[in-house]
Amino acid sequence: MASKAKKPRKANGYKMPAPIPLGFIVKNNVQKKAWEIGPSIGKGGFGEIYSCKPIEHNKEDTATKVKTPSKTFHPYVMKVEPHENGPLFVEMHFYMRVAKKETIEEWKKSKHISKLGMPCLQGSGTFDYNKERYRYLVMDRYGRDLWSIFLENKKIFPCSTALQIGLQILDVMEYIHDQGYVHCDVKGSNLLLGAQKSSEDQVHVVDFGLASHYNTAPYKPDPKKAHNGTIEYTSRDAHLGVCTRRGDMEILGYNLLHWTTSTLPWDNMTDPKLVQTKKESLMSNVQTAVKKMTSSPPAVVTSYLDYVSKMKHDDGPDYNFCRKLFKQELKKMGVSENDKLTFKTVKTPSKKPQVRKTRAVTTNNYDTSDEDENEPPTPVTPKTPTRSRKVTGPSWKDSATAIASNVVKAGEYVSSNPKPKRQKK
Repeated sequence: MASKAKKPRKANGYKMPAPIPLGFIVKNNVQKKAWEIGPSIGKGGFGEIYSCKPIEHNKEDTATKVKTPSKTFHPYVMKVEPHENGPLFVEMHFYMRVAKKETIEEWKKSKHISKLGMPCLQGSGTFDYNKERYRYLVMDRYGRDLWSIFLENKKIFPCSTALQIGLQILDVMEYIHDQGYVHCDVKGSNLLLGAQKSSEDQVHVVDFGLASHYNTAPYKPDPKKAHNGTIEYTSRDAHLGVCTRRGDMEILGYNLLHWTTSTLPWDNMTDPKLVQTKKESLMSNVQTAVKKMTSSPPAVVTSYLDYVSKMKHDDGPDYNFCRKLFKQELKKMGVSENDKLTFKTVKTPSKKPQVRKTRAVTTNNYDTSDEDENEPPTPVTPKTPTRSRKVTGPSWKDSATAIASNVVKAGEYVSSNPKPKRQKK
């Protein structure tokens, strides 16, 4: 008897879902909502993400089906994972408790802010396809992620842009911390810009698959949860399996460090314990450690990391202090927190070195001081060196040969028997 084909699995051991066809209808009769699945827009670590659009819910029609896919824009996304996977289960319950629109709006009103990059829950549930059960989660559709933009910009963001992003992330962190949760996995690929013109400078924090209630009890490492997260940004607490608000703040600090310097002291390391040791070393003496980095971070990033390093594991972050730190630096740069996000760094033109007129001409026949990397160099005609007429020793006229030959001009030859000159009458 032929064995049943196994579903593909990711390297992390989670089963990946089978492709869902275009036009497949997912219904939730409890929520009285129905969704038409559109093209896939990506894959995560635990499942696949599809574009989708709401359609009219037909209460009598209880079966899921496939309809002719529409060509209109799909304004939402649906995360789909096999029912046996755990991360989407965690994320679904987080959204159900924390991401209700009315809860978000009430918190914004209490903080007197008009924008918050916290996604709203649009729908969730389970469905069957090809005798397999799947979980799904529907949320707003956003634009590009910061990681792809970071790579396009040769792994560097202007310090002002990094601080603007940091301020937006602080707002979201404060919101989810107030709800009793921590994110535990803030990184560029989980930070999405708005898809509409009006929201293209708003950063949205997504992917709450590792979200957890934070710990304020006596510090107790949990080996089963050790090193959870993305190794580059995982906090020291998370390396020990402890979820803390301090850990979220530390993760933000590592992102700021990466965005403003293009590097991290543990770059290219894959051993989580070795990375953990490097982070412990950095955070034990921030001021000294950053001086040893190849590319020194801005002072404001160092100050932020120094603040986080002094927090206790059960401390509530001083969000206002951190905001003030970032805003003061932005003010020095002449940038407002509400300004448009500028991702390309602006190079300050360097002054051309002054060349002394009496210096010898260089052997390089191309002027490269201002040339663009993609343009051919411009040929420069070399100048003939200027001869100096300054006399530093005896004149050639004083030499014995010149005197004996009656030479008075350079290149002149005078005969030893010169003809007598006629005298003027």
